[in-house]
Amino acid sequence: MIAQKSGHVFNLSSIAGRKVFAGLSVYCATKAAVAALSDGMRMELAPKHNIRVTSIQPGAVKSELYEQISDQGYRKQMDDLAASMTYLEGEDIASSILFALKAPERMDMSEMFIMPTEQGW
Repeated sequence: MIAQKSGHVFNLSSIAGRKVFAGLSVYCATKAAVAALSDGMRMELAPKHNIRVTSIQPGAVKSELYEQISDQGYRKQMDDLAASMTYLEGEDIASSILFALKAPERMDMSEMFIMPTEQGW
């Protein structure tokens, strides 16, 4: 990208990088770090190399994450959350990435919060 003086980097973070959830402090901290890294990359790469950087920060997305939850209390919270809203699909995130890719070159979408309509936080 540096050699061709153009490109677009997408880093996948989470709304958990902006809102801390009890029991998930380490996960939230790693997602906050992705957002900070993305912003720094954007400031360093865009002016000098014409490389745009976007941090994608989705809310609830249907994914394999649920299968990795071992804490039964948190798993119940996720079940309750799923019953209260329609989760985003992977294609929703892909569509958002395409939207940012199609933006005029003079424009950098530094952060994209992509939330289910019913998700309040």
